[in-house]
Amino acid sequence: MRHAEADRSDPLAEETVRPLSPAGERAVASLAEQLAGLGLAADVLLSSQAVCSRATAGIIAAKLSLKVLIDRRLYDGGVVDFQEVVRSLEHSHNTAILVGHNSSLSEFMRYLTDANREDIPPGSAVIVDLAINIWHHVFIGKGLFRTQLFPPEEVVEIKEDAPPPPRGWKDRLCHWLDLKIDEDVEKEEPQSS
Repeated sequence: MRHAEADRSDPLAEETVRPLSPAGERAVASLAEQLAGLGLAADVLLSSQAVCSRATAGIIAAKLSLKVLIDRRLYDGGVVDFQEVVRSLEHSHNTAILVGHNSSLSEFMRYLTDANREDIPPGSAVIVDLAINIWHHVFIGKGLFRTQLFPPEEVVEIKEDAPPPPRGWKDRLCHWLDLKIDEDVEKEEPQSS
């Protein structure tokens, strides 16, 4: 499961301390309902240490009555790190939920299923059945992609007199450059006398 949308209102905040956005909280609450509706009998939930992942895992854990275990390898580890996390699970666990980040989470899903699938979007989950008897046997191609769960699309109504939605620094720069180019073009146009 990829953590839900993080709050980007502070462009200087480090990735590990960003909380979930309000939309992210709603998305993961919906995802928790979907997981509960599937009757998924998870018995362990692991999350990276990042605030947005812990918050995502916390909402899921509350709905499924699970405890969240933190593993730092789920933050910026690669496929081998994810494999080690899964291989280190106790054999008494039958179903595990991992909450992490892209691109490593999507790469691990592709590794397990030996399939070239799209990246996992924020606040989405992929369910993979593993053809193994013990966690230590997790390796390439041992997973069967079963389904992917997505949060519902949010409809945002924009009123004509409302200010534009907040943008990231790249959007603001592109907007400023567009305005600057338009101003320069207007200055260059010959004036009629």
